[in-house]
Amino acid sequence: MRSIPYTITSENLTVVVNGCPVLVAKRAANFAMLRTALLTEDWEAAANLMKPADAVARWLRAPFATDLDGRVLCHGAPVPEALVSRIHAMAAANEAPEPLLAFWERLRKNPSYRSTTQLFDFLTHIGIPITTDGCFLAYKSVRSDFQDHHSSSVDNSPGTINEMPRNEISDDADEACHVGFHVGALEYARTFVSGGTIVICKVDPEHVVCVPKDSSFQKMRVCRYEVIGVRGGDLPSTTISDGLPPAAKARKSGARKRKAGATRSKLARMNTAQLMAQPIAALRRYAGRSLKIVRASKLAGGKLALVKRILSARARG
Repeated sequence: MRSIPYTITSENLTVVVNGCPVLVAKRAANFAMLRTALLTEDWEAAANLMKPADAVARWLRAPFATDLDGRVLCHGAPVPEALVSRIHAMAAANEAPEPLLAFWERLRKNPSYRSTTQLFDFLTHIGIPITTDGCFLAYKSVRSDFQDHHSSSVDNSPGTINEMPRNEISDDADEACHVGFHVGALEYARTFVSGGTIVICKVDPEHVVCVPKDSSFQKMRVCRYEVIGVRGGDLPSTTISDGLPPAAKARKSGARKRKAGATRSKLARMNTAQLMAQPIAALRRYAGRSLKIVRASKLAGGKLALVKRILSARARG
């Protein structure tokens, strides 16, 4: 095979392919192997490494592979081009596209063809990253006490997981507002209700039920989501390593503390009957942390004995 003209610098290398110079950045997935092939004059290997598919192939693992046309396959079936383009972009930047592969494996479990195809329209919006385990993050507007705007009965405090049967949620994309849990892009969430709190939700692609056509595909109905924090800054639009940026993590911790404080405050105002109606785990936390009752979790006599100790401690306090 004929030699390939090239130049190499500390930051990139340029290869002349069919009379045209092609720049390969140092961060590209195929840079190191291509550089070695050129320096050792392995022209055949160098030519193959100039193909985008080869740059991606080194990152793939079963059941993923590439074919002679450069397509990415999963169990032998082509992965949608919308996702493949993102896989190529990450590989070219020397970033492992593992989150995208995990995302596709999760999405393949979604029982709805329409949901599977509609989801890509939603993911094109700014600030919808894919997490390392293949889920994605979206936003939701809630009240200041983390209850939902519509029924005021769904808790959206950080750490909460909300779920409902999939077959009870409308999958009609022509219905803008219908039965189901809603999450959306930031632009949609912050204009939903003026002054609402915006939380960050983690969604498994398998649990997407419908992406309505209105609002430029900025919202969706899902059957399950986890609230992982309060918005403390904008999310990236590609992938995110740990699921939550530092600012949101800090606000997540603060939200949990505010919620715990509000719970203790409510318990402090309850009478005997109201305390007896509470979960014993909540009473034990209140007794131990707020009233400093020693060994509250080991107290004999069950809930009644614990409530009597709580009332006694409050009377002394």
